[in-house]
Amino acid sequence: MEEEEKNTNENEQQNNIEQNYLSHLYPAQNGPDYDLVKIIEEMLFYYGTTYSIEKIAGLDSIKHYIKEEIIESLSNKDNLKNKKLKDVLLYGGPGVGKTFLVKAFSKQENIKILNFHPSNLISQLNKEKEKVIKIIFDIAKFYSPSILFIDEIDLLYYNGEDAINIELLNQIENINSNNYNSGIKNIIIIGATNRPWKLNDKILNLFEKKIYVPLLKEKERKKLLENNFEKCKLDKNVNFDIIDKLTEGFTGADIYSICQDAMYEPIKRKLEEDINFLEKESSKNVDLIITMEDINKAIKNGIKTVRKKDLDEFKNFEKKYEIK
Repeated sequence: MEEEEKNTNENEQQNNIEQNYLSHLYPAQNGPDYDLVKIIEEMLFYYGTTYSIEKIAGLDSIKHYIKEEIIESLSNKDNLKNKKLKDVLLYGGPGVGKTFLVKAFSKQENIKILNFHPSNLISQLNKEKEKVIKIIFDIAKFYSPSILFIDEIDLLYYNGEDAINIELLNQIENINSNNYNSGIKNIIIIGATNRPWKLNDKILNLFEKKIYVPLLKEKERKKLLENNFEKCKLDKNVNFDIIDKLTEGFTGADIYSICQDAMYEPIKRKLEEDINFLEKESSKNVDLIITMEDINKAIKNGIKTVRKKDLDEFKNFEKKYEIK
C-alpha cells in the first residue's frame, strides 16, 4: 500500500508539472477543447504503480534494446541525425511484462514517456475518438523527444472503427515522414499487444521492429520470486530453486498472484485461531512466517494465463511475418 501511495503522489506531482502543453495551447485556461486536452494529458502522464528496471526479472535483451536503441538514442541529438529509429511492437501473452518493461523507464530525465491505454481514453471520451488520437500525437510532438507507448494497441481495432484506424495510421506516418523538426525523427511509438494477429498489415508494417516478450526462463523466475518475497519472513524450509521449477509456464503476473496468495496463508492460520486477530493492536508485532507448504498450495491453486495454444499462435505469427 505504501508503494502504491508513493507512486500516486509522484504521479500527482508529475501531472502538476507536466501541464505545459495545456497551458501552451490555452494560456488563458479556456478554449473549445480545454477540458478534453486536460483529461488526455493527465491520463498520458499517469503510470500507476511502477517498478525500477532492476526489479524486472529476466528479459535482459529487450531491456538492453529499449535502453540502448531507444532511450539513449533519443537522448542524443547527434544520434538522431545519423540513425534511423524504429517504432517497436512488443507482443506476447498477458502478464509477461510488456507494460512493466516500458513503464520502468518512465522516470527518464530527458525523455518523456506518454502512456496511452485505449480502454481508458477511448471509453471515457467516446464521442470524439479521432480527435482524441490527434490530440495524443500533438502532445507527443510537444514533449519530443518522447516515447508514445500504446498499450494493448489491438483494442483500437474493434467493431470495424475505420475512422480511428485511419487517424492512427495517418499520425504515425506523419511522424515517420520526417517532415518536421529539421527532418529528425524524435518520437518513437512503442505498441504492446497480446494479440498481434488482430492488427492489420498496414499498422504492422509501421512497426519495423517486432519483439516477442516470452515467458520467464528458469533462474529468471527465481529472481522474480525472491523480489516478491524480499520483505517477508520465510521459514527455513523455503527453497527457491524448487519453487523456480514448479512455476514453469507461469507468467510474471501469475507468479505475483501466487506470491500474494502464499503471503496470506499465515494470516489465515491466525484468523482460524482468533477471528478478531487483525483487529487487535498486538497483531502488528506477530511474526507471519511463510512456509514451503504455503507456497506449494498457492502454486497448486494458481492459473496459467498463457496456454500452449497461445504460444503456438505466437509462433504462427512469427512465421507468417518472418520475424526472427
